[in-house]
Amino acid sequence: MKKKIPINKLVRYMETSRSFEEYEKDLSLREVELSDIIIDKALGQPEVNFVDLGCGRGHAALDIFERIEIRILERDLPLKLLDSIRYIGIDKYVKGHCSPQDERVSFYSSTDLQYINGNNFPQSMWE
Repeated sequence: MKKKIPINKLVRYMETSRSFEEYEKDLSLREVELSDIIIDKALGQPEVNFVDLGCGRGHAALDIFERIEIRILERDLPLKLLDSIRYIGIDKYVKGHCSPQDERVSFYSSTDLQYINGNNFPQSMWE
């Protein structure tokens, strides 16, 4: 009989309390610069959605904008790029809502996936 391995042991980055900085550090080990990818997208289009599928309790939303701001300043780019970036967290641990502290942040429960189909987010979530 095979021994079952818990998924969080198999896939190290699946945690309920991961910060955006931790995402950056893990991905940079694989030579992926997450903030640069988001910034480069923001340079070429009016809105960029960073969708954190399996966001846990949404801890990455707490530092995403400050981490991206640091990189924008390092690259000597305009800070207004931050206005075009949105954080969307999706997980069973969160309930669908927009953050009252930051309109760029919203969460969807994994049971709300019908809204995500085709990027069809309900407008009331953004108001």
